[in-house]
Amino acid sequence: MSLKFILINYLIIVNTLGFFINIADKQAAIHKRRRVPEAALWTMGLIGGAAGSYIAMKLFHHKTRHKSFMLGMPLLIVLDIIFIIIIYKLFL
Repeated sequence: MSLKFILINYLIIVNTLGFFINIADKQAAIHKRRRVPEAALWTMGLIGGAAGSYIAMKLFHHKTRHKSFMLGMPLLIVLDIIFIIIIYKLFL
């Protein structure tokens, strides 16, 4: 199993999780249930799931009034891309 295969699958999994965690938080907000902590949403973005999280935010209008999320998640996407490029250049 190559590092490239592992990296691609990791990104698919973490972005899918970020997407669905944001949907779960939106549903919890709608139904006035216990919410997903913001720290968990940020952690997903930090570990590579920012793109999936941002897509869910835009599609479901979740956290769109929070400037920190609307600016922070795109910034994390850029940082994720830079990190991927560094890994690719160093190891692949």
